Amino acid sequence: MLTRREYLRVLGWVAVAWQSSASSAQSALPTPNWDGGWPLWMARGREHYYFDARTRQGYEVARYLLRDVRAGGVMGLPDPWLLRALAQMQVWWTLYGHHVRLDITSGLRTPQTNNSTEGAARASMHLPQHNGMFRAVDFRPGKVDIGLAAQWARAAGISGLGLYLERDFLHADTGRVRQWVGR
Repeated sequence: MLTRREYLRVLGWVAVAWQSSASSAQSALPTPNWDGGWPLWMARGREHYYFDARTRQGYEVARYLLRDVRAGGVMGLPDPWLLRALAQMQVWWTLYGHHVRLDITSGLRTPQTNNSTEGAARASMHLPQHNGMFRAVDFRPGKVDIGLAAQWARAAGISGLGLYLERDFLHADTGRVRQWVGR
């Protein structure tokens, strides 16, 4: 787990690295590996962690926080590009003076959990693929306006973006490009 000072140091490094590659298309980005910095501050319930999602230990923290809590803590493999986009989004928030935690409401869902979730798509990106990887997360963006958070999510590379205004959360996934507003 990163301290606040380490988090901000990595955040600054990521901001510089991102600015230098911002003009590149996503396909030109390097394949995710475990030797860089994707700082994240995430919470699930009362647990919250600062971590570098690009390290093995950080990735395991993300797996834990994004587990299916209804199914007894079943853990899957979050899409690394999803974690990268969430980290980029937090970098921008920090650069604009908002040190905001992502409060996770849903990550991986087993088929049973998905079937019992109101409004869940049958082919939800929260469901694990054949390799165990899932490609979606639902979260509350803390004190950041949900509309502004959605704009930053899109700019960070989130392709599937759902705004749930009445329940105050965002759905973010790495599927095909689409956007919707739910209740």
